[in-house]
Amino acid sequence: MKKLVLFAVMSVAWGSPAFAGCESGSPSVITVESWSAEAKKMRSTDYVNVSVTIKSGAAKPFRMVDASIEIEDALGRRIGVLSVDPDLVLQPGESIEKNGSYLADSLERLPKMNRDDVIITACTEAVVYQDGSKQSFTKK
Repeated sequence: MKKLVLFAVMSVAWGSPAFAGCESGSPSVITVESWSAEAKKMRSTDYVNVSVTIKSGAAKPFRMVDASIEIEDALGRRIGVLSVDPDLVLQPGESIEKNGSYLADSLERLPKMNRDDVIITACTEAVVYQDGSKQSFTKK
């Protein structure tokens, strides 16, 4: 398994009850295998360290992806969205671990929540395969 460490930009839409996972892409091109979240404090700033293992469900290798990891609670409220490296290269069935540190303001609930109440979905909108072909999964 490859290990990818990055401090990605995270976008959060507060109070969005209609989040409902992957609405505009495919939840099966990349899937979430496992995740963890841990609250940390550095000096006087609170952070949440998040680790997510994702797996390629694509039929062929890809070299570029437009995807995000969407996190919501059991009531469908958005907790956060983590970006996936657009230059991610994965073979079919290959897994990779994504690690990041985020300001606790954004993900403060995640480390405290019951795991059964957390829904994490990888949502892929498009890929560029190793052979140069492109595929979009955007629903219009």
